[in-house]
Amino acid sequence: MKIIQFPLIPFTLALITGIVINNYEKFKLETILLTLALSIIISIILHFIANQKRRLKKLASICILFSSLFLGMLLQYHSDLRHKEKHYSHYISGNKSHQIILEIDKKLKNTATYNNYIGSVKQIDNQIVTGKFLIKKVRKQKAFDIGNQLMILADNSVFQSPGKLNNPYGFNYQNYLEKKQIYNQINLKHTAFTITKNKQTSLYRIAENFRIKIKELFIQNGLKGNSLSLAEALFLGERQYLSKDVNKTFQSAGTIHILAISGLHIGILLLFLNFIFGFVKRKFGNISFLVLTLSLLWIYAFLTGFSPSVTRAVVMFSFVQIGLQLKRHTNIYNTIFASALLIILINPNIIFSVGFQMSYAAVLSIVSFYPLYSKTFSIKYKAIKWTTDIFVISLAAQLGVLPLSLYYFHQFPVYFFIANLLVIPLLFIILFYGFSLILLGIIGIKFKALFSIFNDLLSLMLQINQEIATLKNSLITNIHFSVTMLLVLFLGIIIFHQMLKNKKNYKYIFSLLAWIILFQLVIFVEKKNQFSTNRYLVLQIYNRPTVVKIANNTVSFMQDSSKVSSYLKQNFARHFSHIQYDSLPVFQEFAHQKILHIDSLSIYKLRDYQPDIIHLSYSPKINLDKVILKLQPKMIIADGSNYPSFIKRWKKTAHKMNIPFYDTNEIGYFEIKK
Repeated sequence: MKIIQFPLIPFTLALITGIVINNYEKFKLETILLTLALSIIISIILHFIANQKRRLKKLASICILFSSLFLGMLLQYHSDLRHKEKHYSHYISGNKSHQIILEIDKKLKNTATYNNYIGSVKQIDNQIVTGKFLIKKVRKQKAFDIGNQLMILADNSVFQSPGKLNNPYGFNYQNYLEKKQIYNQINLKHTAFTITKNKQTSLYRIAENFRIKIKELFIQNGLKGNSLSLAEALFLGERQYLSKDVNKTFQSAGTIHILAISGLHIGILLLFLNFIFGFVKRKFGNISFLVLTLSLLWIYAFLTGFSPSVTRAVVMFSFVQIGLQLKRHTNIYNTIFASALLIILINPNIIFSVGFQMSYAAVLSIVSFYPLYSKTFSIKYKAIKWTTDIFVISLAAQLGVLPLSLYYFHQFPVYFFIANLLVIPLLFIILFYGFSLILLGIIGIKFKALFSIFNDLLSLMLQINQEIATLKNSLITNIHFSVTMLLVLFLGIIIFHQMLKNKKNYKYIFSLLAWIILFQLVIFVEKKNQFSTNRYLVLQIYNRPTVVKIANNTVSFMQDSSKVSSYLKQNFARHFSHIQYDSLPVFQEFAHQKILHIDSLSIYKLRDYQPDIIHLSYSPKINLDKVILKLQPKMIIADGSNYPSFIKRWKKTAHKMNIPFYDTNEIGYFEIKK
């Protein structure tokens, strides 16, 4: 049967399209409601007419899809909590001081300077409000516990905007947090606070206490170092304790996906529960068994903090378990899309999560390609079949996530199939064994010798990944991959699947050949765009002026290589083939614009040189009034290497003399295009 025959799938896809459209266009609520109402009314009318005239059925279906699209737009609008009446943003104003009560909900990965948390706002001036914050606290101070309630007295200035995207090709942390409905941060380094209450009965606190007990169980039985942090990641979903080296090792080996609790882990947990509690099914029946296993799955999701990866996996396998235990024959695609639809209805912004996209891409690829293999090859020997099944499933999953991996991470692990062939069976053993030890520990039975084996298994997983990661050319990095290439590659995977499925239908072979030509054409256009890009950028880097020129697929940093961060180099290397370094000249010309660079030497009296742009760095001690009168520039740029007090004074001067003034601390990078 064709996938499109299942109405849930096009409905979900239309809903996702609506969410994406409204995320970028931001339509007004009145417009969305009006179009949604009209589309529903037209759909209902056409539905009744279509019962008499079958030709109108397709038109009625199209109108229903449009209704789904507008519903997606409405969901996306309401996902912005700032539209809610009780959101804290409506209760803070100007310089007025407010008494604010916050509660710590979740611990995040720490930085070198700060402990980071997600907290919810409970009250502002005794008014009950809602909303979430990113809370930063200096690491030297005692860490917060989940459930701590804080009281701070502060004005509107304490609600800072999270780090915006200052430079091109970087990670937009502000946008990332907004998708998690976090719009502001509070830095407690600059704000006095008191811990007013510790809510021991908080659900978050109960979950945190349980996680702490499991950690203590691990530590008391000899787990430490990388083995301990790996166990915390695999069983509790706490990846923040993994070292950079371990993360990099799994990334290079192509097994980074096993570090996030996802469908693979929940699938193994469900097998474990089915095995352990099989007697319930035999003695009390399917319904009792179903209620027990689903309850335990959701309790586990709660204990891991309802992370997106765990939640979507538990939702998906809940649908699968219901179908299996109630003996309902359902199409697997409908089951997958039903779970996705439920998650999206609860949190529309989840579709922008890389984990969500990769999880469903992997699952859809597995259920599409694995049946083709199993129908074609029949292997009698269980050991060989088990090995080949793991290989094919791993290969199918990697094929499904390949476009997303190239687009988001710009890299490809060469030996992923070998790594997964070794690591996934080992992961099955570790999870099955570990869940057994945790269960024994909860009921008070502890065997340290069993934990010694557990430690050896974790060490073996670390060693396998380390060996594969150190192989020559194990990771291809800095791969340029655009949105167009992403979509075209997904199209190629779909055509490839149809060709394998319909071997005798030659139109799919010709379609694949046409796709190869299309993909080559897209690559040619991308290369042409890279070579035709001409840009002059003044980046926003604190304490250091950084100018970048881009031309002929080459990035030129006007600075010594040692002074350019590896993060910045990598971001540009993902989009352009060559990087070179040069010194920043006092004056230069770009796109018919003359640019004068004035630094701490304060040299600007150049004979017969009338600059269009003045670039100020390293806080030059100049009288800007005189500089403007003498040189008559068209605009002035101040980068992040200048003192804020100097920038403030220059800005006033430029405004008084009607000269456009650009402060990269405010606007981010400054750009000139040719």
